[in-house]
Amino acid sequence: LFLIPSLKSQVIINEVMSKNNSTFFDEDNDTPDWIELFNPSSNPVSLNGWGLSDDPDSLQKWLFPEITIAANSYLLIMASGKDRKQAIPYWQSLIRKGDQWRYRPGSAQIPADWKENNFDDSAWAQGPTGIGYGDGDDQTQISPAISLFARKQFQIQEPEKILRLLLHIDFDDAFVAYLNGQEIARANIGQQNIPPAWNQGADSWDHEAKMYRGLPPDSFNVTRFKSLLKKGENVLAVEVHNYDINSSDLTFIPYLSVGLMNPLESGAEPPEELNLNPIYLHTNFRLSQKGEILTLSNAQGELVDQVEIPALSADVSFGREAENPQQWLYFDQPTPGTANLTPGFKERGQSVVFSNEQVYHSQDFFLEMSTTGPGQIHFTMDGSIPDSSSALYEHPIRIGKTTVIRARVLGANILEGPVTTRTFLFEPPSQLPTICLTTAPENLWDEETGIYVLGKDYDPNLPYFGANFWQDWERPVHIEFWEPDLTNGFETDAGMKIFGAWSRARPQKSLALFARKKYGSE
Repeated sequence: LFLIPSLKSQVIINEVMSKNNSTFFDEDNDTPDWIELFNPSSNPVSLNGWGLSDDPDSLQKWLFPEITIAANSYLLIMASGKDRKQAIPYWQSLIRKGDQWRYRPGSAQIPADWKENNFDDSAWAQGPTGIGYGDGDDQTQISPAISLFARKQFQIQEPEKILRLLLHIDFDDAFVAYLNGQEIARANIGQQNIPPAWNQGADSWDHEAKMYRGLPPDSFNVTRFKSLLKKGENVLAVEVHNYDINSSDLTFIPYLSVGLMNPLESGAEPPEELNLNPIYLHTNFRLSQKGEILTLSNAQGELVDQVEIPALSADVSFGREAENPQQWLYFDQPTPGTANLTPGFKERGQSVVFSNEQVYHSQDFFLEMSTTGPGQIHFTMDGSIPDSSSALYEHPIRIGKTTVIRARVLGANILEGPVTTRTFLFEPPSQLPTICLTTAPENLWDEETGIYVLGKDYDPNLPYFGANFWQDWERPVHIEFWEPDLTNGFETDAGMKIFGAWSRARPQKSLALFARKKYGSE
């Protein structure tokens, strides 16, 4: 199942997943395939110009940007096809809600250099953010004012490590922000790079603060930060403006956060309200769920590592055993971005093969089931997925009426095998295509979870609004499609929902079928 050119190389492929349904979410809240690299050496390694590929004839199908994997560290790459080359594994906040700021309500002309780092603000008042009045979200309350001027100094010892700078701010009604005297963001007031007058009102009155309503603050990407940040002391200065002096409230709650490859000593974890997630590298290819070869090459185009990925079930990874890296295992508890310390399986159950796969029958027959490799075959005849409590296959099964068989290989110390499903119909063949749908009984008929029934909470009058079949519920289903000549056109796992309007109330209902990645559709 695997090929290892050399484990003496500094960076290796450590874990992969080709069918990620719910194990890991990227910055877009998608569930892409993923690849994990590991640097087992005691030195950092630059991956600039290295390549990942799912084509052994094109080792540098996707190239790494300038990025370094630290010693004894892991790097997670999304095999999504999105082709993104800036990774931000860490976010830290340099300024947070509740920090102490120097501030001055706007009541007269303010010195022009108030936003510079060397301005003396020692005579200004001091208090924690939020600062303002009227919304009940202010730790520091001020009297009604047309504007507010505020300053916060902060330290950065390694500005060259910062990859991205984000300003989050909850404000009412307008603001302009400056970093070391230069404008970096504004909203709802005036023209860029023209400082508003101290008594200038906001352009409109309809920007309401968000956080007290349970919403996240506004976010602004600071694009020119590399030329503005200085080693040592910096200052963020912000002026907030009301629409007019009669405004009922004023809000000022700022955050300043940095994106990094490695954490800074001076930073803190971002607060939850910012919802700052890591940003990952994304390859220009996806991994095949059916299995394929994945390669890692260096900047010279030389093969460094490769693995033959087998077909994988949903949310199962294939990775190296932590204590014996030459041994690859199946993991049903994947560990993206960390060591593979969860229990793994050297083998997985193989597919179950049926001795008879015809769909239409007119005479009884005995069905035999077989498999290769370890484990025992368990099966069901009610449409449910077999588990260890399901019937154990020990001898051929007599089939003499319409029957659905679902089978899979299970056993101690092996990963469960894929489910094989086959429908046997005892009736005259149709002249039209035949579609067989198989699902567990509770997906259709259970009062709590079944999509085909009334359930417990519904209007007793037609069309029974509130019934289960009016809910937007999707349940898994296996589809077999047979052509009129009785050849198998296709079969796949999918999702199904009840479809239609008032026809939902009829005894025979329409179904909508959905082919989605989480069910196995590539």
